[in-house]
Amino acid sequence: MKAPPPRTIYHLSTARSWRGGEQQIYNLVKQQKEMGLKPIVWAPKESPLLCRLQMENFPVVGYPHPMSINLPLILKLRTFIKQSQPSILHLHDSHAHTNGLLSTLGRPQPPPIVLHRRVPFPVGQSRLSRWKYNHSRIKRIIGISQKVIDAMQICLRRTDHIRKIYSGIDPSALQVSQSGVFRQEIGANPGDILIAHIGALAPEKGFKTFLQAAAKINDRISHPEKIRFLLVGKGPEEAALKKEAHRMGLRNVIFTGFVENMAAVYSDLDLLLFCPEQEGLGTTVIEAMMAGTPVIATRAGGIPELIRHEREGWLSEIGNADELAEYAIHALQNDQLRKQMVEAARDRSLLFTDKTMAEKIVDVYREIW
Repeated sequence: MKAPPPRTIYHLSTARSWRGGEQQIYNLVKQQKEMGLKPIVWAPKESPLLCRLQMENFPVVGYPHPMSINLPLILKLRTFIKQSQPSILHLHDSHAHTNGLLSTLGRPQPPPIVLHRRVPFPVGQSRLSRWKYNHSRIKRIIGISQKVIDAMQICLRRTDHIRKIYSGIDPSALQVSQSGVFRQEIGANPGDILIAHIGALAPEKGFKTFLQAAAKINDRISHPEKIRFLLVGKGPEEAALKKEAHRMGLRNVIFTGFVENMAAVYSDLDLLLFCPEQEGLGTTVIEAMMAGTPVIATRAGGIPELIRHEREGWLSEIGNADELAEYAIHALQNDQLRKQMVEAARDRSLLFTDKTMAEKIVDVYREIW
C-alpha cells in the first residue's frame, strides 16, 4: 500500500530581523522535517529567516515588506492554500495572525489555525485584537510560558484551547571544539573574568540594570581590572548605552555587537548576568544552562519556570542591581557551589530541547487536523 504524502504545514512570519522568535521557527521546521512533515515557511523577502532557510534548501515563500494588513500577501496565501491544502496554518506573530486569519475568510474548508505567542505584553483591547484572538478559526493558541498565557487571557472568551509549550534549543548547536576563540576575538586575557548580558539592545532587555550591576561589582571586588562586562547583541539602545557606560566611568565594558557563533561565547563566559525587565521565556537562559555557563537572572516573564532559585542558578527581582551584583560576587567566590549549579542546570536544560518542543507542537496539530 502506498504511503500517504507528508502533511504540509504553513508557517507564517512577518519579522524582518533575527531574534529569539525567528530562531524558534528555524528550530521547529528543522525538527518537523526530520519527523516526516513538510513545513513551508512564509517570510519577508531578504529577511534573515528566509535567507537562512533558503541556504539550507528548505521550502520557503517570500513576499514584499509586510504591513499590518498586507493585501498582496493575503491574496497570495489564499491562492496557495487553495492549491496545496495545508494541514495546518501556523501563525508566529501579531501581523502574521492578522494576515493569516484574513486569508482564510470566505473559504469553505480552511486549514486549522494555530497561533503561537511569545511576547509577555498584554493583548490590545481594540476591536481588531478581540476579533482576531476570539475567532472560531483559531483552533489552538500556544504560549511559551505561563506569563505569556496570563497576558493573553484578559481578552479571550475561552481558554480551553490554550497550550503551554516551552521554546526549545538544539543542544548540538552549543558544542565547541576549542574554547578561547571568543575571548581572543574581543581582546580579553586568558585570566580575565567574562560576565555577559545577551540580547537585543532594547529598553525591555534591562541593559541599563546590567551596567548598574557592573558598577557595583567593580566597587565591591579587589581586582575589577580583571573583569570584562560584555553586552552581546545590537539594537536601538546601543548609542545610549555606550554613553551611559562612559558617564558611569565603566572602563571594563565591551560592546561585542551581534555574534553569530554563540557556542563560542558561552564556552568562554564565566557568568551570564541576564537582566531583562520583560521576557516571554528566556531562551538565552536555556542556552547558557545547556552550555554549562552559570546563570544569574531577573524574575522576568517565564525565567522562573526555567531556573529555580539557588538550585540551577540565582534569581533577582527585576531592576535590582544590588541583588544582581551580590549574587554575581557570591557565585564568583564559591567555585564548588557554582559547579553544582552548573551541573543541576545542565540536567534541567534537557527539558527544553527543540526536539521536545517540536513533538509537543505536533501533538497539538494532531488534536485538530
